[in-house]
Amino acid sequence: AIARFQEQTLRCADGHSNASGTLSLELVVSCDGRVKSVDVLDDGVQEGAFAACVADVMRYAAFPAHARDEVTVQIPLRYD
Repeated sequence: AIARFQEQTLRCADGHSNASGTLSLELVVSCDGRVKSVDVLDDGVQEGAFAACVADVMRYAAFPAHARDEVTVQIPLRYD
């Protein structure tokens, strides 16, 4: 789900031409596959509001439904 959705985060690069590095995010996904929350664990890009924009976009990522109440997923995203 993340690999396909990461492309959507590239729109955050508009106005951030120096955005490169790795962002680490933590997503909490509810049982219906919807993202409940996103936290930036490590901002290795350090480019203004880029990390916040990526976190906001990732709130709309779709995951498969599952039997647990929620699942926590940590994701590193690399930008060059």
